[in-house]
Amino acid sequence: MIKILIPVDFSECSIKAVNFAAQLSHYIPTQLDLLNVQEGTGSLYTDYVGLNREFNLSLMADARKKLEKLQVRLGLADHVVAMTHLVTGEVQETIIAEAAKLKSDLIIMGTSGASGIKELLIGSQTASVIGHSKVPVLAIPEEYKWKKPEKILLATNNFEKDPNVLNTVFQLAGQLQAKVETVVFSEEDSDDAATLLKTSYGINAYEEFLKQEYNQPELLATHITGKKFEETLANHIVQNDVDILIMITYQRSLLKRIFTPSHTRRMSYHTKIPLLAIPCRKED
Repeated sequence: MIKILIPVDFSECSIKAVNFAAQLSHYIPTQLDLLNVQEGTGSLYTDYVGLNREFNLSLMADARKKLEKLQVRLGLADHVVAMTHLVTGEVQETIIAEAAKLKSDLIIMGTSGASGIKELLIGSQTASVIGHSKVPVLAIPEEYKWKKPEKILLATNNFEKDPNVLNTVFQLAGQLQAKVETVVFSEEDSDDAATLLKTSYGINAYEEFLKQEYNQPELLATHITGKKFEETLANHIVQNDVDILIMITYQRSLLKRIFTPSHTRRMSYHTKIPLLAIPCRKED
């Protein structure tokens, strides 16, 4: 049984994540931990006169009722084992802390996406958790409709061989009885001819490695090129009927995080299918 932490703010977006987890439990034995984080509101004055405390207590009571209702609905309709957790704190930090406390194997979050200046300035809680989590994070787009995953795509630029990462990929595929494919992306405008050629040769060796190491004789590895990573990958996903996208996050310096946001975080704003971000211990 794997333990799945699902942050819930009762929005349609977060309920979509809950429903995905419930469907997943039909194929993988799971325990769902439903987490609601209350950040608290008010000012020094309202705290002093007691108004803020009373208001926050009211919010907590309302959230507790909604969590319990959701827990009952999951148990009755989907026969899911679900626990509820109501805590206060800053959302992203609390989600990461609760995942460690509860020994979660996976975090599932809804994402409503973003674009342009909104992506640059405010981002999203899901993207932020992806950037800091030590456990895999599965982002479920708000408009996504459940279907049993049949094809999983691993996108990597590093010919990843870390068993902690790859074991997660192929274990999930085995539990869902899904096919695995992998792609390596090259940017046409920045990669020179020698780099493109080296990647083309490397992808063939990587395909053979995965086939032999994980007994995947039908696995296909593809070298894709384009001007923009998100658009190129999104087109490949549509053309090949991919159901789940898997990407890898790496430890990065502060300057890298500010000036060159990771492909995984950027893709979390644009994906139309579930995106599983698996953290890798080594640095990018």
